[in-house]
Amino acid sequence: MNNPENLYLEGEEKFGFFTSRMYNFAGMSKTIRNFYDFVLKDVSKREFQSILDIGSGTGKILNSIVSNRQEIRAMGIDPSPHMIKVSRKNTSKQGNNITFENGSSRSIPGDKNFDLIISTMSFHHWKDRESAVKNIMKRLSQNGSFVIYEASSDDTFAKKMVKPHLMSRKNFEEIAQNLGIHARIMEDSGNILCEFKAPENTNDSIS
Repeated sequence: MNNPENLYLEGEEKFGFFTSRMYNFAGMSKTIRNFYDFVLKDVSKREFQSILDIGSGTGKILNSIVSNRQEIRAMGIDPSPHMIKVSRKNTSKQGNNITFENGSSRSIPGDKNFDLIISTMSFHHWKDRESAVKNIMKRLSQNGSFVIYEASSDDTFAKKMVKPHLMSRKNFEEIAQNLGIHARIMEDSGNILCEFKAPENTNDSIS
């Protein structure tokens, strides 16, 4: 198993015993429920046989996805061993076939590729985002997608209070430009997604 201490870069937020359990109740807020709906609505439109959730947290989103697609291969990774314990407990209650392992955007367990890789409200925590995107793109199946789902500013008081945790179109456009890859960006009601597609030619890669 990966050493959890090696999965964090300096300055990245760590989730311990208490904070990981507090996240189990995060879905009770209207803002988070709207965000979950935003993610699940988009994922429901996609065709895939395998999915990886990076920064899977308590596993709630991945469990919701798999509950309607029991046939897919699904894995969630998180650098917090406490989050992994919570996600495994949540998954066993629902009877879903999902593997949860310690890992990060820089250290993805195993050697299998995925049709769809997602990150939900985790990307804003990452310190070296461009290097992380390059590493993740290497684990996509041909024509696969890496989709980042985040909250964006909607000028509400609640969003202004957590401004450091928000992502903007400009943030994603700069990453795409620096890496020389195309990004599809969509915003809706204070939420934003950015999709990076794997090249059609598997010999093409991000340098």
